[in-house]
Amino acid sequence: MPKNNIKINIYEDQANNRVQLTYLSSQFFIASFFYLMGVIAFLDAFKFPDVSFYGILVGLIPIGFFFFIKNKTVKTYGGLGFLLFMTLMFIIFNKYTVNGFFLSLNHFADIVGTQTTYLLPKYKILLEPESFKLAINLFMIYLFMLVSYLSYLIVNKGLSYLVWPFMILILILQLITGIYFNIYLNIGLFLASVLIINTSFINKKSSAYHLREGKSSTSFLTSIVLMSLFVLTLLIAFAIQPQADYEKNTYIKSVEEKAGDRVDDLRYEKNAPDSLTQGDFLKLTELKLTDSEALEIIMEEPNPYYLRGFIGADYSRNTWSELANEAIYENYGLFYSLNESGFRPLTQLSLVDEITRKKDDNPSTHQMSINNLNTHSKYLYTPYEIDDSLTEIEDLHYFNESHLISKEFKGKRQYSFNVSEDLVTRYPAIANRLYKNKDKEVVKTYLDYEAYYNQYVYDYYTDLPEEVENVLAIHFGKKSEDETHLAYEQAIEQVKEYLEETIEYNEKPKELNRDRDFLSFIIEESREGYAPHYATTGTLLFRYLGIPARYVEGYLVTPDVIKDKEAYDKLTITGQEAHAWTEIYFDEIGWIPIEVTPEYEDVMPDTDMTDYPKGEWSDEEEKAQREKEKEENEALENEVDDPEVEDIEEDQLPESDQNDDGDGSGGESEDNDGSNEDDSESEDEDVLTEDLEEDQSEFLKYLLILLLIILLLLILIYLIYLIKKRLELRRLIQSFVGSDLNKATTLITSYSLILLHYVGIKERQGSIKAYEKDVKKVFGSDYAREFSQMLKINQAAVYSGKETTKEDHAFVLEFKDKLLTKITKEKTYLQKVKMRFWDFIY
Repeated sequence: MPKNNIKINIYEDQANNRVQLTYLSSQFFIASFFYLMGVIAFLDAFKFPDVSFYGILVGLIPIGFFFFIKNKTVKTYGGLGFLLFMTLMFIIFNKYTVNGFFLSLNHFADIVGTQTTYLLPKYKILLEPESFKLAINLFMIYLFMLVSYLSYLIVNKGLSYLVWPFMILILILQLITGIYFNIYLNIGLFLASVLIINTSFINKKSSAYHLREGKSSTSFLTSIVLMSLFVLTLLIAFAIQPQADYEKNTYIKSVEEKAGDRVDDLRYEKNAPDSLTQGDFLKLTELKLTDSEALEIIMEEPNPYYLRGFIGADYSRNTWSELANEAIYENYGLFYSLNESGFRPLTQLSLVDEITRKKDDNPSTHQMSINNLNTHSKYLYTPYEIDDSLTEIEDLHYFNESHLISKEFKGKRQYSFNVSEDLVTRYPAIANRLYKNKDKEVVKTYLDYEAYYNQYVYDYYTDLPEEVENVLAIHFGKKSEDETHLAYEQAIEQVKEYLEETIEYNEKPKELNRDRDFLSFIIEESREGYAPHYATTGTLLFRYLGIPARYVEGYLVTPDVIKDKEAYDKLTITGQEAHAWTEIYFDEIGWIPIEVTPEYEDVMPDTDMTDYPKGEWSDEEEKAQREKEKEENEALENEVDDPEVEDIEEDQLPESDQNDDGDGSGGESEDNDGSNEDDSESEDEDVLTEDLEEDQSEFLKYLLILLLIILLLLILIYLIYLIKKRLELRRLIQSFVGSDLNKATTLITSYSLILLHYVGIKERQGSIKAYEKDVKKVFGSDYAREFSQMLKINQAAVYSGKETTKEDHAFVLEFKDKLLTKITKEKTYLQKVKMRFWDFIY
């Protein structure tokens, strides 16, 4: 019997092994590339230690297994067997995998905390340190397997609509958190996403228009070419510039900075009323202070204030930046303890005033409400006299001790707090009251806590780049090698004199070149500028003299602004009141603004200089004098009460600043040799332990909620996928009875072949006898004869050019129904559910 060669038009026309292999290879390469880029980017961004590269490669096994094993029975039982094996390994190595999970969470918390200052709970590890590497790698293998299977599903099921939301989410998280992937890995992830969408598009087009071998080859070749170009680009980049020495070029830096600025503008800016730049001196051009409204303030008692917003802590060549998140995170324990004990740097000046005030003097505090109309909303503008626990203001980074920063995406524009009367101009008297009361228990307690903060301040706010030190050594003079700094009054006088002699006030100064250091540019070249120029130079000069200092940008509530204003009148602060200044840390007192711009000397009220502190240990003579005064005061107290200074009986910080437990004195009596301090530290550790345990239970609760949300999202995604596939199947079935009988016959034949392939009959090309033999073996002779007749009718519909008769169409349709009934009848209930809701066969 002669062979009758036919051609069959099916949705996924992979008619021979070569085409099938090409198609599967394309899918495998794309899924593997997406998996590798995702995993390596994750490990690179979060810098997981000691993760073996072999563990990453293990994740390729499931992808290869599911793509290249074509037998459905082997694939099903092989997958179940692999899952059972992994489950058994998890049970056997439970101690290591669970601790590996917690080690990974702890490391993740450290990275997130370091980059964002967000505090995540950390877990106790029940392993010896030498087992940490094994534990992390075992857990990571399970994680890699999950990512591997998800990569397979996305590519194999054509879930390309999930890729772009995933990429957009990754990009947004990088911008918000500052945790960036390597630039090459970002490119690799983008390329993998393009390949997934490309192959999904080609495969769908192939199905829709019955395209053949060329489309599978196109998908495969496109993938290979793009991945090869990517790898070649990496090799060239590393050959030209090794990664260890890699530094972004000026153009890339500029683009990134502009992108970051644009994001910040969209988040925090409305209509900026001034040209101050949050410490970025590359943007400093002509000073522009407009009459546009910046802040609207309501005070119970109008007073002049410095309102600090941006605080520059770290100086680079042309930028002031906030204190590095690493420093904030590393000192979380310190500020947690200080905050719990009632010591808060932001309220320090008010606290000193309170604990040294006479008993009969009632504290003069009032409420201040601020409505940020147009200026930068990331920062909350606060005076140095703030006297509030700040618990009423939501979503703040509390442990950034320099200023208040909002956690809200768009920042915060309305807030209120309590403030003391103007203390800045009276800080000398406050300081001297503190010195006279050093033997009082509440003052001892305060000074104990201040000593910890004092050490932190000198560690972080006296730092200078070597280039700056060299410039100042040449132009300002060689600094003293003594461990102590100049008396504050002397240092302030020297700094102001130098600035007046060196810099000329000019609101249109020369612009800074990107490659030039800002300080050396001012001192050696331009010798001109306005407030940011003066404040930067002044801040660095104070640091050079050994005095902690910071650069500040904010607004001034001047005497002119509050003139003739009464309680609760609205005060409008415009761009004209925008300003930059220096603040320095007075030991034991706190941060005080120092006006170093000559044009602003008379804008704010003068400091009362009649009783000015010089700093407690400015020289040996002063130290000896203070010791003498201390002895005299002790002798006098033994005879009579001091009529000028009332005793302060409390041995702890003011109750209003304490936590609910009411302890936390931290004071040290003369006869206990520091035992109270040890008890206090022990109690602090207990409190931290309890809080961490509560955080763990809270985290587990949120973890369960997160898992539930993920489950609901997966269900939602599946429902969307289900609706999509059911609609496609419905349209296909409707096309079986269309007016075009030739097309309907071809579609029914294609569907019938899909049914045969579903039960394990291989795809063949050409010989009717080959298909008839397979069908006969599985279904019997009657089905084989009817199948051969269906193929002949289909061949005539495709190639004869004649219209298929209604009888032939009815025969083909009846055979399809008969075949589907036969297949479903032999399936179990669960298999039918899978056919209907997972494979979408009918």
